Amino acid sequence: MRAAVVMHTVKDGKDVRVEQSVAVPPYARADAGRFVVHFLHDGSCKVFVSKYPLGHRKYPLSGKEAELEPGVPLEIIWQ
Repeated sequence: MRAAVVMHTVKDGKDVRVEQSVAVPPYARADAGRFVVHFLHDGSCKVFVSKYPLGHRKYPLSGKEAELEPGVPLEIIWQ
């Protein structure tokens, strides 16, 4: 399955429309909760389905991709 992700933003004072088609990773019914879209620092985006909130140790996004600011790791606040 794929998802079309469209984002409107402003870059250098100009309106910019970014559109990407991204794969939705397989997920188990037991893991279903919310459909999540993350816009990454490199300009790409990642989508997935998860019942875990951002900051949970089982959240699918981790490492450098999960940094809210480059070099600042995401704090795990949920066990």
